[in-house]
Amino acid sequence: MQDASRGVRRNAAILAERYPDCYNDLIALSKDPSAKVVLQSVLSLGEFKAKNNTPVFIDVLGRYGYDRNFQMAVLSTDAGSSPQFLKAVLESPVGANTSKPWNDFVTDLCYVIGARNNKAQVKNLMELTNVATMKPREGVILKGLRRGLENSPNVDATLKARAKDWSKLESPALKDSLIKNFK
Repeated sequence: MQDASRGVRRNAAILAERYPDCYNDLIALSKDPSAKVVLQSVLSLGEFKAKNNTPVFIDVLGRYGYDRNFQMAVLSTDAGSSPQFLKAVLESPVGANTSKPWNDFVTDLCYVIGARNNKAQVKNLMELTNVATMKPREGVILKGLRRGLENSPNVDATLKARAKDWSKLESPALKDSLIKNFK
């Protein structure tokens, strides 16, 4: 994993995702000078259900978050697409960035949560909208969640019909309706 060739390091990261003993080596690769190696390290770290992934993913997003490939790599992981991750990101210095790529990332993260239609995660996300650090992004959060629920194959027809109606609602009314449906 310390070879001079970035291609070898990237392929080593692919192989390492099968071996828990290589976890710390993958974390080290997340700081590699090659963006391709860093991207693969994020994808490979996603194979591990470790709480240590959150700070690593936030660090990587701080350096490469403007790039959709890195955003999607983080979102493809369970740790990188949870309400807890959203909270950690928005409470970090990275979360202060309100440019379009970052708002798109927040929307996509909330879309994933909605598409999963996991009641506990949806309720957790709704509760997070009351946290001060989330308030500026409440509209973006709700938009992503609504779209995820609308397009989820895991949502029953009644809820899907309500989700279509939610597209006409603004933030306070949308939030109230979501809360009522996920009690």
